Amino acid sequence: MRRNRLTISFVTFVAVGLALTSGLAMADANQNYTDGDLELTEPAEPLHINPTIAGGLTFWNDRTAFETAFPANTLEDFTGTLVPANNVLACGPTISSTSNDGCFAPGGVVDGFEMGVVPPFTPPTEDMVVATPPFLGVDCVTVGPNTFGDSAYIDFDPPVGQMGIMNSNPLAAPTTINIEVFGAGGSLGTTTADATFPPSFWGVSSDEPITRVEFVDSAGSNSDLQCDLQFGLPQTTPVIEVPTLDKAALAGLVLLLVAAGLVAVRRFN
Repeated sequence: MRRNRLTISFVTFVAVGLALTSGLAMADANQNYTDGDLELTEPAEPLHINPTIAGGLTFWNDRTAFETAFPANTLEDFTGTLVPANNVLACGPTISSTSNDGCFAPGGVVDGFEMGVVPPFTPPTEDMVVATPPFLGVDCVTVGPNTFGDSAYIDFDPPVGQMGIMNSNPLAAPTTINIEVFGAGGSLGTTTADATFPPSFWGVSSDEPITRVEFVDSAGSNSDLQCDLQFGLPQTTPVIEVPTLDKAALAGLVLLLVAAGLVAVRRFN
């Protein structure tokens, strides 16, 4: 098998440029974005799942249509990161508004979600990673598991009615992601999406509030990342209250209708 080998060395916050041949994928699940020595091989075969919908889910692949349908969504583009341009840095095990590490200060991202690694994670770490443009050619601040064999989750608190995200793979696009959507009672359904480069949009809306979404690497070594997370509270249909009449008001209405009817009869005659 033909192998391309790249040696990457850097100190914290040193910009690194990599020229990679398209169609290559990470073969070693233990490799990660902050390794000093990356080895690439041909793409691994994805393990597809059979999509199921159990909770009134609607899947979206058109970002414009999604944002038109849900204009009040909150957007997190991760540009509040502490990581300088053209860099990659391993963070803590999660990314949320309470993060306090080299990637984000507290309040560096909006409230309402937490991103992390789906257990069991690949030893020795369960770090998330941030890559800033133009590192590896990314055009948005990109986040995800640092280790290629790991998969990501997003928890929502409070639960949301819809969420969307850009799926990216700067090293091995296109790859397949197996996605599972959860509500308070468990799984609402599963589907698949592509991680492309440049990134492509995937979204979901649900009749039942969404508490968690898992993005599982279908091949176990594909190094998928994400950017531009958006989400919104469940949309509710306005309730129009019809005024009710008490007995006296109802009797008055009946008399009024009778009187109006008598007047109409007299005029007709």
